[in-house]
Amino acid sequence: MGQPSAGEETIGQRVKRLRLERGMSQRDLSGPGVSYAYISRIEHDDRKPSEKAARHLAVKLGVTTDYIETGRTVPVSDERELRATDAELVLRLDGDLDATEATFRSLLDDPDAEPGIRARALAGLGIIKVRRGDLRATVALLEEAIGTGHLPPDVRPDVYEELAKALAFTDEPGRAIVVLETALKQVGEKGVDDAALEVRLIAYLACSYSDAGDAGRAMRLLREAAERVEAVASPQARVRVYWSLARLAWWEAQDPDSALRYAREALALYRTTEDTRGLAQAHLICAQLLNLERKWREAAQHLQRADVLLTATGADRDDTAVLRAEQGKAAAWSGDGAEGLRRAREADVLLGERESLHQGAKWHAFAAAYAALGDIESAEPYFQRALDFLTERRQWREAMLLAREWSDVAWSLDQKERALELKEQATAFSFRIPPPAQPEARKSRA
Repeated sequence: MGQPSAGEETIGQRVKRLRLERGMSQRDLSGPGVSYAYISRIEHDDRKPSEKAARHLAVKLGVTTDYIETGRTVPVSDERELRATDAELVLRLDGDLDATEATFRSLLDDPDAEPGIRARALAGLGIIKVRRGDLRATVALLEEAIGTGHLPPDVRPDVYEELAKALAFTDEPGRAIVVLETALKQVGEKGVDDAALEVRLIAYLACSYSDAGDAGRAMRLLREAAERVEAVASPQARVRVYWSLARLAWWEAQDPDSALRYAREALALYRTTEDTRGLAQAHLICAQLLNLERKWREAAQHLQRADVLLTATGADRDDTAVLRAEQGKAAAWSGDGAEGLRRAREADVLLGERESLHQGAKWHAFAAAYAALGDIESAEPYFQRALDFLTERRQWREAMLLAREWSDVAWSLDQKERALELKEQATAFSFRIPPPAQPEARKSRA
């Protein structure tokens, strides 16, 4: 028989060790069809136990059959499950992306991996691609993961949400709508009684309709979610609805007062939980909304709180990049162009040139900082990049406000012709802002 490598315990050595540890004789270990002489031959590695004998020995010794045969304390299938779960937790807690990616790759490449494990590995790799800004790879991986049928929306709603966001950002909001409507339909067909899950999916579906230019449908969905939100036990799900309402109130309904009211509602809810990172993000969105209206003094207070909380929780790169960009704008508008430029550069280091939803904020921070320093020649390219970013994504209200800001800067430097051109551009953007969604009678739910 082949000899084990140095240091490797053979089956016979393992059986003998376990028997002695338990104070048993070979006769104590014997049984029907497994004589003490047979056990002696096993312990001397003259015989390999049959499947029946391995089961008998496992029961007598109080271990698993897999442990008798391989020495593994955890069955291979359970080990794969543990590796997948550990990698998912590392990913959720913003741990080492390279190591996590290697784990998911090894699970995906394992020919013996169960279909469910392979689906989770595909989903994990897709979410890593989101973190790295490769959204087209995200779409391919998450669509493949969902297509396996092993990740239903009631089990992994995050996969459907990440896919929808990636599709919207790659200018395919129609496909994002299909993904989320299909998810909601599947939840309904399975009879899943989970109001928090339904509200969560409705909130993301509303955002997809908004990305597709259907603000009316988006607001109707969010009103429906808001009416049901008090029945939702999860504060996080309730926050998600209020947060989405805040964004739509600003972007689509031109209602900054309602936007801030919803954002502050989200903030208050997070204060009742122990979710420190969520609280930081709530402060951050309040600051973003305030900065949109150039209320930088109030924004700075929220940014200071967000900075402390994100530092305490080990924030991911995107959250920190948004924080630095918003701090840069607030500093520039306060008259401190040097601090604004420092913060903009920090955001740039974090984001680089990768595809990200937050590049516009970074470029705006550079523009505002250079303008505060009186360097219009350096500011103009950043104003233009930020404006292009907003118009490509049909964020007409933000584009209008940015064009007005740029116009004011040009006017202050006596560039009156350029200032008037930008003012006209801002007016053109204002005509493209969808009208406020009109309230309508809501049909009762079946």
